[in-house]
Amino acid sequence: PFAHRHCGARRLPWGWEFKGATRLNELHNQLTGNLMIRFRKADVLKDLPPQRDIVLPVPLSDPDEYAHACSDFREWFRGWSAKDHASGMLARAERDSQLNRLKRLIAWLKMDAVEEHVDSLLEENGDKLILFAIHKKIVARLHDRYPGSAVVDGSVTGKRRQMAFRKFLETKRTRVLIGNIQAAGVGWSGLGVPQTGFVEFPWTPGELDQARGRTHGVGRGKRGIPSTYYYWPAHGTVDEIIVRLLRRKQAVLSKTLNGKGRGQELNVFDKLTEVIMREEQ
Repeated sequence: PFAHRHCGARRLPWGWEFKGATRLNELHNQLTGNLMIRFRKADVLKDLPPQRDIVLPVPLSDPDEYAHACSDFREWFRGWSAKDHASGMLARAERDSQLNRLKRLIAWLKMDAVEEHVDSLLEENGDKLILFAIHKKIVARLHDRYPGSAVVDGSVTGKRRQMAFRKFLETKRTRVLIGNIQAAGVGWSGLGVPQTGFVEFPWTPGELDQARGRTHGVGRGKRGIPSTYYYWPAHGTVDEIIVRLLRRKQAVLSKTLNGKGRGQELNVFDKLTEVIMREEQ
């Protein structure tokens, strides 16, 4: 019924076509009278916080592949624990490597959904956007999706690095910067850039704060507009746990630097292992 009333319904020889927009005043009155309260950004800028975090969980393209990977990790971990070398730097490094492998898989499996979100952001406003990732494969895929973007990863150094930042900031057609969190998360100011998206997440809150700082602070961001940070964790995976843990760890950092927050120690790798092993029960 909605399509027939509001989508320009036309009956053609092969069936119905819905490619139009009809009775828009009626639709507007229905929305604003019953379903929606709408404020324009221009009307509420003075009431918005200087920074906004928006967490948007996204689906995996193949949940079964993630489930199998978690199952493989559990099997590996049971054997690893049985070797009685749960202590020691080498043993922990082996465990952390396995978790990093799982993290890479999650990043790849959520990319279809992440790209849809990024497309929507670029379509709905004319602002520039920074996308932070970690793995080269993800950075390369994003660059393929947005071929006119500037790219800064570990291989882009010296003058080439500064040229990439200048291209992003000074070229109107270059609306996206794709950066590795460590390579592009420090040492430059995103003046005029109000929005940042995190496709992947670091292990420490310090790296996250540094990356966020590119678009917030003196000489950064867009005048009169809050700095907005989008997080795209994969729904129902350890990705969501990582985002929550980073926020908890941020409390430790805040307590140390500012005297605010909870002074509680937390190991991300230990917590992720605990969560994955518990999911089997």
